[in-house]
Amino acid sequence: MPLTSPTNSNVPHHIRVMLAIHRPLNAFTSHPVTSIVVGLGLFIIGVDELIEALFPNYESFFQVHHAVIIIGLTTFLHGLTDLGERLEAALNNC
Repeated sequence: MPLTSPTNSNVPHHIRVMLAIHRPLNAFTSHPVTSIVVGLGLFIIGVDELIEALFPNYESFFQVHHAVIIIGLTTFLHGLTDLGERLEAALNNC
């Protein structure tokens, strides 16, 4: 039985939980639609900021911190999937 199996009692519970969320999270973060949505969101926020800079009377809906949140969230999720891959590789090498 491989170490990454959720039923293996030798693997601590918190590691089994991490491995259980790794595959769906990795599928989500590496999906092309996720990249398209993030890119489109950043583009829209950038255009909104540009319009606000060009037209002083324009009331902007988005602010720069929204773009930072999008970048931070996707970077965090990618980091979690990388951590899960390294954890899975370490458990397979034991």
